Amino acid sequence: MLEGADTDGEFNYYVAESTTPMEDQVLQCPFDNPQCLADNLRSNSLKGVSCRVFNGRMDAELCSPLSIGGGDEGVEGNHQLQRILDSRGILLTRHASIVRDFWDDDEILNTHYDEMRLLAKSLSGADRTAVAAHALRKQGSADGPRLSETVPMARDAAFTVHNDFSDLLKDQFISMFEKGVPSVVSTSIDQGGLGIDSVEQLKRGRLSVINFWRPLSALPLRRNPLAVLDATTIGDDDIVLCKHPLKDANYTFLKFYRLPIPFINTLIRPNASHRWFYFPYMTRDEVIVFKNYDSLGPMPKNGVGMHSSFHDPLTPADAPPRESIEVRVACFWDQ
Repeated sequence: MLEGADTDGEFNYYVAESTTPMEDQVLQCPFDNPQCLADNLRSNSLKGVSCRVFNGRMDAELCSPLSIGGGDEGVEGNHQLQRILDSRGILLTRHASIVRDFWDDDEILNTHYDEMRLLAKSLSGADRTAVAAHALRKQGSADGPRLSETVPMARDAAFTVHNDFSDLLKDQFISMFEKGVPSVVSTSIDQGGLGIDSVEQLKRGRLSVINFWRPLSALPLRRNPLAVLDATTIGDDDIVLCKHPLKDANYTFLKFYRLPIPFINTLIRPNASHRWFYFPYMTRDEVIVFKNYDSLGPMPKNGVGMHSSFHDPLTPADAPPRESIEVRVACFWDQ
């Protein structure tokens, strides 16, 4: 396996003024549509910032023998992995899926969901796990056509620094439970949910959402890799909440979505202390594991970081398009 090198990338940070902890809705839908991204940059709501991106394969914790399946898989090893997730919020793990076609809904729902649910349980130590949503992406070169427009259920890569949720997520689930609105939390275990029986049980337990990101190409990934921000390098004042502007055309993935609406994402302001990591030459038998939410405490002390795709200047001109799948798994500890 080629190990790759540190590289550089431009990351689109939130820089607009905000009068509240919530972004003042100056953004257009910041993730899927490149025209909206261009508009946000032009309006100075977002700003591209050049950052060093470190090779996570060279980090003793993020890509340790334990995390990639080459070491002791016992209780002590699992505790070490949980400690890394709970502090830095990132891991690389090996996982060879038996899915043959990741663009087949039936294989995703009936095979891959169970694979990721079990992997999440193993890595996190949670009492219960359930898949809450997944998204497929297809992205070509920056100046090429939008491949997502030709592939059913595909989305463009996300080039805005963000986290998928916010510290309000558990409160949103509690509100849904009280109103009788079904979600991955209240759905029974035999229907693919966490099977939480009452609001009191939900309030009492710990809830986390872990994202599992996998490239789908048969060749090692070279185009538009995913970068994840080490949570220990984020400052408390960097964080801004954002009600995601909903545009139906960009949200075909709602077909399988069992999380709260409105979407409340987290954006972040630039900070020279930020340390970005990526894993060059990823294969479809490898998965980046990173935390999206944890009720254990507020961001960033709970290990929840940020993520973004980026254009790697080391990318060969003839690199194939990036195809990927991300699966968001809800994890629950009863106490």
